[in-house]
Amino acid sequence: MKFCRLSSIRKGTPLSITLQGTPLPIVLTFIALKKSCLVGTGTDGSILIINKRDITAIQFLQFLPSGSLPVLPGLAALNSAQTIEQIQAALLDPALGLNLTNYNSLSDVQQRETATRLRAARPAAGFPDAASAQAELNRQAQAVNLDEVNAAPNAAAVRTSIERAALQLDLNRYSSDSLNDLQRTAVAQSIFAQREQQGPYQSAEAVQSALDAAIDEQLPPPETVVQTALPVISFLEMINYAHSTEELKEAIEHPSSDLDLSKYWILSELLQFSVLDTLLKIRPKKGFTTKEEAEIYLQAVIRKISQSE
Repeated sequence: MKFCRLSSIRKGTPLSITLQGTPLPIVLTFIALKKSCLVGTGTDGSILIINKRDITAIQFLQFLPSGSLPVLPGLAALNSAQTIEQIQAALLDPALGLNLTNYNSLSDVQQRETATRLRAARPAAGFPDAASAQAELNRQAQAVNLDEVNAAPNAAAVRTSIERAALQLDLNRYSSDSLNDLQRTAVAQSIFAQREQQGPYQSAEAVQSALDAAIDEQLPPPETVVQTALPVISFLEMINYAHSTEELKEAIEHPSSDLDLSKYWILSELLQFSVLDTLLKIRPKKGFTTKEEAEIYLQAVIRKISQSE
């Protein structure tokens, strides 16, 4: 790669262009140079017309075999890196645009080991894109972190290991307010004890299972809610407990009522109110003892109200 002048660019040349200090996310294949702008085709198939005044820098890119897409500068540096130092420098290059959260959670020694493994796992033709480099970086960082879990000499070291982002565990419950610091240490102790008894963890998923089980041991069992059945109140009790015509109306018209309301329903609303008001006044002080007794009172009141009209 090298910096170039606009006048020296030939048609078909792959370019990496920086606009006002920000690199374009795609490689541009040069088409033409106009009076005030540069025209090119992006690797995503788009046609770009760029104002020459906005161009901060231009770099030639190496040509690849026919049919291949030009490689962005950051990716080219990662693919051509020979030493571990070069690999690590390429990973940190903003031009490559990797998410380094997992990688950065590791110690310096672990980061170097991750870079070593990444170099060994790099395809012979290099990573085809940043996404494949990102996936391999996360995979190798996780493997290094898993090795740390399996080599941890005590529960404290296990706790440090499982809290690293590189292991990619789901730590939502572990980090929540449901657990205090002592309980988190107890969780780590459980993970350590299981490893000592059953051998090294073979995957991050196995660590996750041990983590979840250990958290369950620390949390109290969910409260068992005992559903207490409410006492069933019969329509007769509703009639006896009624303190107003509205409550009495609700009681005798309730779906569970066995009373004969055929003559009650043919009355006007005003007469129904009179029936309810009268029944409320003549109801025995201790209430009706049977449904039949309530029926006798109700029918008598209905007859009396009907005859008065």
